[in-house]
Amino acid sequence: MEITRGQELWHSKLFRFLNSAVCFSLAFMVMAYSQWFVMALVGMLFKFDALVYYYGIRFIYHEWNRKTITFIYGAASLYPLLYGLLCLYIYDKISETKSVLSLFFVWGFIIGTASFCAQAVTGSLGAGEYNSPFYHNFAVVLAWWRMPNFVNYVLNIPALALFGYFAVNYARPVLRFSYSYSKVNKVQRRRSYFTETAILPFIPGALICLYATFPWNVWITLVYLAAIMLSLGVAWYALYYIDVMKDDILRYKSLQKPAYVLAVILVAFVIYVKYTYGEVHVGYGG
Repeated sequence: MEITRGQELWHSKLFRFLNSAVCFSLAFMVMAYSQWFVMALVGMLFKFDALVYYYGIRFIYHEWNRKTITFIYGAASLYPLLYGLLCLYIYDKISETKSVLSLFFVWGFIIGTASFCAQAVTGSLGAGEYNSPFYHNFAVVLAWWRMPNFVNYVLNIPALALFGYFAVNYARPVLRFSYSYSKVNKVQRRRSYFTETAILPFIPGALICLYATFPWNVWITLVYLAAIMLSLGVAWYALYYIDVMKDDILRYKSLQKPAYVLAVILVAFVIYVKYTYGEVHVGYGG
């Protein structure tokens, strides 16, 4: 039983919390790792060989110019957005199956889109500062195009607008997971459910991601995590204006049960990247 006299049991909330933290951690690390493969695959179009690691990429053969920088680093900059939108599309297609995996894709949507918008900040801080920890993805493109610092900061304005648009839409997919309409039929209850299912699980999830990536790219990771945390705060506040209908609720009872397979995958993935660095050769060489 998940509820007693209208109240959800503590272990039901605990499993939902843990499942969400696991899904967050996996979704974030998959995005972080796969973006380097995207760079390597685009680099192959220019005959580049690369070694991909969990924390970055090293090109073995390269001849950098504005064209190769724009395509390779531009692809890495655009990738979080595409990752997030793809996760949203997959979630929409599989949501009726009522699998915990759907929560992974909702987190992927949140993480990808928030991280994409956060790159405007790293671009402003890192463009032209070649030794900066923020000289990453979008900042590299801006530096090679020699964009004035004023322009770099102005680009934060549309990024902030896009960030706000996405953030106010983060809560609704999470609320739809509720196993009962009574859990989300009032503002206070919607905020409580969103806090339990998204905001609180974000904390251990963020710590797991920092552990897996430390000390590489820790500043970039912190910017991304800060953007996600801020977006969850915006989503929580926007719940005052956002409502869900009874027919919108998908009644996911699976979130209140332990997802052992996802937990094992997470542990295995963390061990893999921490002890092998996730090293993979991508290119034409041996």
